[in-house]
Amino acid sequence: MAEKYGEIPPRFTKQWWDYVWYYYKWHIIITVIAVIVAAVTMVQCATRTKYDMNVIYAGHKSYSEEEITRLQEVVSEYITDIDENGEKNVMFMPLMFSDNPGSEEYDYAIHMKLEMTFTDDYTYIYLMDKAETEMYLQR
Repeated sequence: MAEKYGEIPPRFTKQWWDYVWYYYKWHIIITVIAVIVAAVTMVQCATRTKYDMNVIYAGHKSYSEEEITRLQEVVSEYITDIDENGEKNVMFMPLMFSDNPGSEEYDYAIHMKLEMTFTDDYTYIYLMDKAETEMYLQR
């Protein structure tokens, strides 16, 4: 039999709410936080942008936002709406290497990210600078 501390007041009276809050305050707070986190996660997953095509750039050049937007517009003119949502969305992912001393781990991480994009079903265009192209052609 479970222990009870004091007398439990009748349900849904002011004394009962005080009793529940005193003994179950952390249970209530943690449950509310978990429900809020779950709801926010579900809304974000349901409303995220679904891209019809990914374009990957791997190299040492940095692109401005205007150049990226223009490239997305040009590519979206030539693709079909794969997910049939009425929009042609193109994601441009620049993977820029630095080749500076001390940034070897960063460059390695970018190379691994580039390798992982080869398994993606929606990446059809790879733009690479001369050094990256030669490295992949030698493989």
